[in-house]
Amino acid sequence: MTRSVRTNGAGAFANRHKPRPVGCFECDGTVEVSYAAKMAKCPECGAEINLNDYEINKPLQEDIATRGNVTINKLGELECESLICQNLKAYGNLKAHVHAGGDVMIRSRAIISGGLRCQRLMIGRDAAVDVLGDVEVKELEIDGVITAEAFRCDGTTRIDEHGAINGPLKTKAVSMEDGGALNGALEIASTPR
Repeated sequence: MTRSVRTNGAGAFANRHKPRPVGCFECDGTVEVSYAAKMAKCPECGAEINLNDYEINKPLQEDIATRGNVTINKLGELECESLICQNLKAYGNLKAHVHAGGDVMIRSRAIISGGLRCQRLMIGRDAAVDVLGDVEVKELEIDGVITAEAFRCDGTTRIDEHGAINGPLKTKAVSMEDGGALNGALEIASTPR
């Protein structure tokens, strides 16, 4: 059986001397690792922490838990219960609960079951994203269509001219271009959570 996931060390060489903190999947422990590392051990509980990057080029039905990056290419498709990663780029179809420590960029059709958490969420112009749960982010940049039960943004929400947010939004600030849409209640708060 051929696996449809390829680990990728691209970009690791340039950053290998800069350590970064990674969190354990099993406990609250963290460990500093180099960008070239592929695996680490939690100093608190001893659990192994996957640091591999994944590039998905075919349909895949497998949970992924890594502190590395995940890219779903146009011919790729990921359908799983849980996707945990640092950064996510989705050009192909995605159906999963997503928790990213960094940025999430979606430029395709996606169904996010159970909610989505990340630092910065970017929805591309042709993307259509349905979140079956809440979206919790630090920054929102929307140029496609996203629907969720609720949106909580600790920073600025930007809705571009082709963008639409469907659902109630609680945010610190909103910037909306002509043509952008917010279809839901808006609450501006200094501390959204």
